Amino acid sequence: MVQKTFAEETNAPRGAAWMDEKSEEEEGSEQQRAGCYQKAWIYPELPWGAPPSWNENHLFSSKFLAIWECLTCMACLYIAFIVPYLAGFDDHKAEQYALFKRCGIKYAGQDVYGTLFALIDLTCDVMFVVDLILNFHIAYWKIDNRGREHWVLVDDLKTIRSQYLRTNFLTDLVGVLPWQYLDCAELPTNFKILRLFRLLKLFRLYRLRRAIKLIYFKYPRSVFFFTGIELFVSMFLVAHWLCCAWFYVGVKTKGWVVAQHIMDENGEFVSDDLLYQWVTSIYWAITTMTTIGYGDISATTEQERELACLVMVIGCAFFAWSTGKITQMLTDQKRCQIRFRDKLDELSGFVKARDLPEELVQQIKSFYMLKFPAMRIFDEDAIFADLPSGLSKAVKVELFKDIVLQCPLFHAVERSIAIEICSCLKQVYVTGDVEITSEGEIADAMYIVRFGLVGLWVHGQEISVARR
Repeated sequence: MVQKTFAEETNAPRGAAWMDEKSEEEEGSEQQRAGCYQKAWIYPELPWGAPPSWNENHLFSSKFLAIWECLTCMACLYIAFIVPYLAGFDDHKAEQYALFKRCGIKYAGQDVYGTLFALIDLTCDVMFVVDLILNFHIAYWKIDNRGREHWVLVDDLKTIRSQYLRTNFLTDLVGVLPWQYLDCAELPTNFKILRLFRLLKLFRLYRLRRAIKLIYFKYPRSVFFFTGIELFVSMFLVAHWLCCAWFYVGVKTKGWVVAQHIMDENGEFVSDDLLYQWVTSIYWAITTMTTIGYGDISATTEQERELACLVMVIGCAFFAWSTGKITQMLTDQKRCQIRFRDKLDELSGFVKARDLPEELVQQIKSFYMLKFPAMRIFDEDAIFADLPSGLSKAVKVELFKDIVLQCPLFHAVERSIAIEICSCLKQVYVTGDVEITSEGEIADAMYIVRFGLVGLWVHGQEISVARR
């Protein structure tokens, strides 16, 4: 059974059967790739194991998508910092003491901060709206196990839109609504609670988690470095959110902020040193989360003590999560993925030790990309050896039944014979420019093209092509 090839076909020697470059998936989808820009607008980066020719026409869009993901992640981090700050620090302050004006558009041009943050807010809102639209037009890759395990590019708009509507559309829609502009309307005091709707923009933070997963998949050898960054950013954001809640409660109850001379007993702020207020609050949040608690800043009112208890519980939970994260990183790696990485390490050492030419190294790499597109290796021999004979045959029938059903040679055989045929089949992967058999060789096997294309050459001329 011969699998798909990606390499370009060259002049074959006399009487040889060769794997052609244009496999069925590639040649059969020529028209699809030629009309790609009539379907999806943007195409993702080529994953490991996908045919390189797929990326030839979409190199620019894949680079744009990578840059766009970075920009949207930066916008999400901005939202994660600003929205809780507005709710905790600025909402109960007079305009002259607020860092971020309640309606930034009104203050654009009046002062530097008002103009700057109004532009940043507007830019983030526009980016999120554009991102919502783009998600209906971004192609994606998925693993398909039909025939063999291989990557399939999904660029049909109907499928893309259906998938997005079923998954992240509602979350993005809630997060993209510009709730902050409610402040531009003169709301009655009873409706000021509507400002809390701005916290719904935090739903967009799921994009950060998705970006982290993509980084782990793309750079598996740097998992320790990126995990450290993830833990640091997570701790900073949690501490920032808790410090915003701590300052909000302190102002509402005239508790610790009065003791720290940030506010007087009449509810007036002593100074407009916003950095000091934030640093003092996050200092308390971090010392409480880590259960250090120096005591120089302490809860004095009932509400503050309730919040302090909650923060300590959150701190313990965060510590347990971070410990579990590190432990999982060290111990919970899938053996099939570890086996694949070990195989690549061994292969890299082999080609360097033997000083193989670059062209041959690329052919070897293409073979492993063809055989293991999902970057995992299962020990199938050991699995089948552990299974009883009947169960082992049943598994092989499930794996190879498409061959028996589609190959005319086996249409008339009985079920028992078909089961025996399936139990004898073995998968063979061949890349381009690799000879399968030549004229004069003793035939020791029969090959069935399960996925791909095979060319038969005689006297340098192609006389037949087998494809599936």
